[in-house]
Amino acid sequence: MIKISVSPIKIGQKITKEEKMGAKISSNEAREIMGENFIGVEESFDCFKVRPTPEQDRIWSSIQIDSKILEEKNKTHLLVLNPGLSILKIWEASKKFETAEQKLFCGCNKMEFLAKQPFVQKVEAGWFLFKKEGIEDSNKKIRVEQEKLIKVEGEKMPTANQVISSVIARYILSGERLVEKYYVRTLSKNSDGTPIVVGMNDEKGMDIAAYFDHVKLKTLYATSVIV
Repeated sequence: MIKISVSPIKIGQKITKEEKMGAKISSNEAREIMGENFIGVEESFDCFKVRPTPEQDRIWSSIQIDSKILEEKNKTHLLVLNPGLSILKIWEASKKFETAEQKLFCGCNKMEFLAKQPFVQKVEAGWFLFKKEGIEDSNKKIRVEQEKLIKVEGEKMPTANQVISSVIARYILSGERLVEKYYVRTLSKNSDGTPIVVGMNDEKGMDIAAYFDHVKLKTLYATSVIV
């Protein structure tokens, strides 16, 4: 059992954002809890060849997610560090892992078109806890109905970047294909405001598509992240 020391709060003392969210845990402690479901600095480097700066390394050496949450979710979630990558950079860095039979992104021509989209160019960085599977019975529902299924405080729908960085790294490191037979909704939108969905991650590679919020499909689920 990992013990975390927390200083007592005095009456009248201002409570910081970090204290509201829970005590920090070191990345080494988090690795022990998460096991194979941990994707940290070294794993990200193995996948995308990106090293953090000394300042980033200092910041990312601790994680602002309570150890109790990690212990509860160490089988169902991935703890992932995005070291400051856009979807475009993830696509470019992961090409070397593709073969004629196994693709990581669906359609080179499609990705070249999507590369012009702001959500694909946007850089994201930091730790997050990604639910590996779609939420049970969240398919065949519109977005607002799916959002109601994300009940735990602090959880929300992921960005497209969070889904893609998790799923691509997981495949590179273990050969496991997540979201293989369905899409998941994200918070990202394309340039005309249509929400982005990500998934159908079979041997043809991850697909990125756009569906309006009122669309409900058998193959369109919700998932979640904790940041």
